[in-house]
This record gives sequence, structure tokens and C-alpha cells, in this order.
Amino acid sequence: MFGTLKICLAKFSKKLRKSKHITLEAISKDVISTSQLSRWENGLSDISLNKLIILLNRINVSPQEFIAMTIPKNNETNNFLKNLSLLYSEKDSISIYRIFLKNIAAYHHTNNVDYLFHASAAANVLFDIKNKNYLTPQDQQDLKLFLTQNNHWNLSTIQAFGNSGFILPNNTVFQLINSLIEDIVYLENINFEFYLEAWNTIINNSLILVKTDFKKSKLLLARIKELSYTESYLSITVKVNFLELLIHYREDGNSEPIKRFLESAKVLGIPNLYNDLLFGWALLKLNS
Repeated sequence: MFGTLKICLAKFSKKLRKSKHITLEAISKDVISTSQLSRWENGLSDISLNKLIILLNRINVSPQEFIAMTIPKNNETNNFLKNLSLLYSEKDSISIYRIFLKNIAAYHHTNNVDYLFHASAAANVLFDIKNKNYLTPQDQQDLKLFLTQNNHWNLSTIQAFGNSGFILPNNTVFQLINSLIEDIVYLENINFEFYLEAWNTIINNSLILVKTDFKKSKLLLARIKELSYTESYLSITVKVNFLELLIHYREDGNSEPIKRFLESAKVLGIPNLYNDLLFGWALLKLNS
């Protein structure tokens, strides 16, 4: 899977470069040798994330746009999450509860982890709507085991953890975030999408802990700030800074820096990022 994906990315990058009439020499200057870039574009070698971002900048393509254009998606999972997100925005707890019941029953009958992941995602949004956890302690333990049974995280487990931060015990969330942090270098080297998805999950679940277990959120922030993350990817930098501001808010109650930060973030013109920040702020305010 990984090898095929890398080849698809490389070949698409070559097609994109040529469509913009940019030569190998022009795009590779001072970054990578033309021979190495040529080998990568033909699926014969790898390239680091930092170098890829520089090359994308030279053809005026953002990492987000590149992902949207190139990464093959799990349509079944994506369609499920898209439908769940729509019901969540409508606060349709009845329909979401039916989805939860259907998937948790299927999991208990088949032991298929995909059903547990879907049930957990439904239970996660139900918790935010109704402040009630429908996932049993045994199912929570099963979820933790499935998330940690492999040596490394993958897209499926990262997404599942990202969609279960509300319904897992604080200690479990803390342990899993630390596990994901420890795997971040591997993810950066193996797959661009996995790396970005991991960062979103780390920060979003850390935001939850700002409210539910403040001491643990401070420990995580310290670990996150020690990491060498790719500052060229704007949303990571913005979210790390926002996490730090929320922690300061919990300490001193001063909301003005957060309000100024949100105004600045709005100017960036990235609606999804801005909405993520608003959600984190609302979560802390509404549950204080």
C-alpha cells in the first residue's frame, strides 16, 4: 500500500510540474539534485517532507491542495464520517444514536474493528450533544487495544482515535497522545497524509484535555513544543499556538489574547482551520 501510494504521489507531482511548464532544473535548484528529483518523480526513490513542501511552494501549490489532489481516500469511511458530521451539525441525536446502535451491535456480532471505530465516532459526537457516554467500559478497553495493537499507527487508527477523544478515559487519551507523539517521526517519513492527520489528532485531543485534565494537557504541550514539526504547514503552527493560549486562559482567565488570536486566524482565509479553533474555544467556554 505505502509503496503504491508513494509512486502515485510522485507521478502526480511530475504531471503537476509539467503542467506549469517548470523544468527539473528550475524546481530543484538549491534543494535537491535534478537526478534525485527525477528518480523520485518516477517512483524510484523517496523524498523528505520538508523538501516536498519547498518544491510545492515553487509551483504555488499548498500541501493541503496537494493532498486533496493526490491522496486516494477510503470512500466508505469518508462517506460515513461525512454523513455523521452532517447529522452532528444538525444536532440530530436520534439518527446518530441509531447509527451507534447499529454499529456497536455489528461489532459485538462480528468483532470487526471497523464497526467499533464507527460506533465510537457516533458515541463521541453524542457525548458532545448529550454529555453521556454510550460506549461501555469494555468497549472502551477494546478500542484502546485495537488502537495500540500494532507497532505503528496508521490512517485508520489515527482517525479512530481522533474521533473518540470525548469518550475515552483521560488517562487513556493521555497515553494514546503520547504514543502518537512517539510515532510522529515514523509517520513523517512514511506518509505525508498520516503525518498531518496525526498532528490534528494530537492537538485536537490535547484541546479536550485542557478542559478535562488540565495538568495532563500542560505536560503534553511541553512535549509538543519539543518536537521539530514542519512550520511550513500553517495549521500545525496555528493550532499549537492556540493550544498554548487556551492553557494560559485556564490559568489566568484572561480571554483577550484568545479573541485577538481568533481575529488574526480569521484573516488567514482558511475556514476549516478557523472553525476548528472556534470549536476548541467554545468547548472550553461552554463547559467551564
